[in-house]
Amino acid sequence: MTRSRLLASLLALAAAAGCVRRAPPPDLSLDPPTLAAQVRAAQERVRSVRGQVHVRIETPEFSGTVPALVAAELPDRVLVQTVDFFGNSVAVLATADGALSLYDARAKVVYRGAATPENLSRLVPLPISPANLARILCGSAPLVPGEAVSAEPGRGFVTLTIEAGKRSQVLQIGAGAEVQRASVRVGGGEGKGSYDLEFSGFDALEGLRFPGEAKLSAEQPRVRMRLAWADAELNAALDARTFSPRVPAGVRVVDLSQTTPPALLVPPDARPHPE
Repeated sequence: MTRSRLLASLLALAAAAGCVRRAPPPDLSLDPPTLAAQVRAAQERVRSVRGQVHVRIETPEFSGTVPALVAAELPDRVLVQTVDFFGNSVAVLATADGALSLYDARAKVVYRGAATPENLSRLVPLPISPANLARILCGSAPLVPGEAVSAEPGRGFVTLTIEAGKRSQVLQIGAGAEVQRASVRVGGGEGKGSYDLEFSGFDALEGLRFPGEAKLSAEQPRVRMRLAWADAELNAALDARTFSPRVPAGVRVVDLSQTTPPALLVPPDARPHPE
């Protein structure tokens, strides 16, 4: 083979390799409704999770990292128990069957109310519902209930767009129909309810692909949250009582509608930002 032919062959191989890298996963449909259905089917692979996480929270007022014990079960059951350096409970947030409770172990107070996005945001400064939080903890992005309007191929992924009135969602879908990134926009911008979500560190756990890290950010209110799993057990059989913790004796019970509780899921060692 002459030098020129060898060079031409190498260039052709490089071009072919480039085409492979630019190609979307072959198992994904480029028909928007079909791709959305693939994502929903893939989300059914993980219905529950429990384990230990490290949660990093940053707001304009506070920032810090806290260890927590977490359990979640679809569609809307969540338990987040933050602990101190010695493993003692600091706060326990639980949602199940439309009810929400938060136990402040330091003040010995239990706050109770409806499991609404508004009540959850009073405790965790994020523009999401308990059901959406459960979905994120189970390793995927909640899909807005709308019409899948486009599916654009990319390098190793397909970008899916869903429109739902004033809300729109753009998702980056990888092989196996797993969600890698998702952005929700309200009113076409950064309005209340808009957020960005990113999953990374995917690994095989119990034969399933699961992200070791999730990052969520929003602007109204401004918050950054990073959740890193120290260990996770997928599809564990969780007792329903896990999400309805017993109220300890001697603890005061307060209705959430009658008070503004402290931001108890902000890390206990958090430091206020300087003025």
